[in-house]
Amino acid sequence: MRLFYALVPDIETRHRIVETQLAIDADGRKVSADKLHMTLVFLGEVDAERLSLLTGITNRPDLPEIELVLDRIGTYRSANVLWLGSQEVPLSLIKFRQELFDQLTHGGLPSDSRPWQPHVTLYRNLRTRPRTLPTVEIRWRPEDYRLVQSEITDAGLHYRILESC
Repeated sequence: MRLFYALVPDIETRHRIVETQLAIDADGRKVSADKLHMTLVFLGEVDAERLSLLTGITNRPDLPEIELVLDRIGTYRSANVLWLGSQEVPLSLIKFRQELFDQLTHGGLPSDSRPWQPHVTLYRNLRTRPRTLPTVEIRWRPEDYRLVQSEITDAGLHYRILESC
């Protein structure tokens, strides 16, 4: 199973992110509203035995009260992705994410060790970077984080929430 922990926007925040996505109208594949998220820790392929370790964690860190301000749009050229992020990520979120990452890796679970770059992907398969980008400021107060399974089927990519934390 391909798994990751993520912050998933509430309905109002998701709506504002989609408005920003539509205002950009980039030459690429839009990420659908139901798949918008900010990855905290990418675990990759995890077998069913290890999944029970994830769902059995009882001392999982609590998400602190934070306010993210999504006010930065950028691209990852090597991945052909256009994203929405924050100019300043709250220190409490950085510490929380590191605590979650450490807990998972010390528990023997695989985790992506690349530097964390918090963002919400808006477009994939970006062909060209838009000439102009809108000014944006979306305030988001995540209330929980989720363990998500990414499934590729004949109908496309699907996300299934396995647990809310």
